[in-house]
Amino acid sequence: MSNVVIIGSGMAGIGLAELLAQDSKFSVTVVSGETSGYYSRPLLSHAFASEEVFGRTVLSDVASLQQKFRFIAGKTVTQILPEAKQVLFEGGKKIDYDLLVLATGSEAFVPPPWLPYQQNFLTLNRYDDAVAIRKLRDSGARRWAIVGGGLIGCEIASDLAKAGDEVVLVHAVARLMERIFSPEDSARLAEHLQQQKIKVMLNTMVTTFTRENGRTLLSHADGDIEVDAAIVAVGFRPRTALAAAAGLKVNRGIVTDEKFQTSVAGIYAIGDGAEVDGNLFPFVAPIRAQVKHLAGLLLGTVSGGWSAPAVKVRVKVHGFA
Repeated sequence: MSNVVIIGSGMAGIGLAELLAQDSKFSVTVVSGETSGYYSRPLLSHAFASEEVFGRTVLSDVASLQQKFRFIAGKTVTQILPEAKQVLFEGGKKIDYDLLVLATGSEAFVPPPWLPYQQNFLTLNRYDDAVAIRKLRDSGARRWAIVGGGLIGCEIASDLAKAGDEVVLVHAVARLMERIFSPEDSARLAEHLQQQKIKVMLNTMVTTFTRENGRTLLSHADGDIEVDAAIVAVGFRPRTALAAAAGLKVNRGIVTDEKFQTSVAGIYAIGDGAEVDGNLFPFVAPIRAQVKHLAGLLLGTVSGGWSAPAVKVRVKVHGFA
């Protein structure tokens, strides 16, 4: 029996574990630093206006996952030892592996100039982040600044506005979702958000975040914005530190070939933390396709390299089509 250790409990990690655990020749262990089980990260941006949607966010709790395979929750892997084929946890505990899969995902990106102000704003990347924002709302926060007019920022702004909150959407460049939208669609989106009573501020670069007396002050070249709380949503960055420390090749993500093999034999990487043949794939469809393909490679039902499927980005802004 081959011991497969998967680091990460997102769509890639859990999806692969579920497929491999169906075959008796694999003993599957999933290690996660989180304690919320397996949840839908795409639903997090809509975790505020609807209790029904928030209730659907957790897809499988820890107990349910532990019935399918060995699932270690709330434990952070601190080191990978490729020569010994072991992973180490805080406190010195080790697990042996025959095959290791890094499904470590990505983290919210914070621009370096804003790092000194991290205690003064929130991000939305994990289930616990959504819970923290909901707790702030429960305590009375109703005025929000969303910094970042990309996909996630616009979705968060839309959902908070639907919840009845006052929202300012601040974007550093001249149009919203400029990476995936045409200028015409960007203009339509801005108009739609403004119809939702969201104040859209373009070409506005926030320089500092100050927290005083229960309020957050965002400073920019033309003045200040005062709100109850600010959420920074300017993109994500693949988690590569663990792989790099183990000697694996990393670039923007963990570098792999078209079969998800990293630069170290026996270690694979999939999901939005993997840089497959020079490209990152942060959306649902390609991640699901990666899971299915790597499972096929390990099970022996697939032999060729992976090709990314066509991606149609779904924009979850209320009422926008």
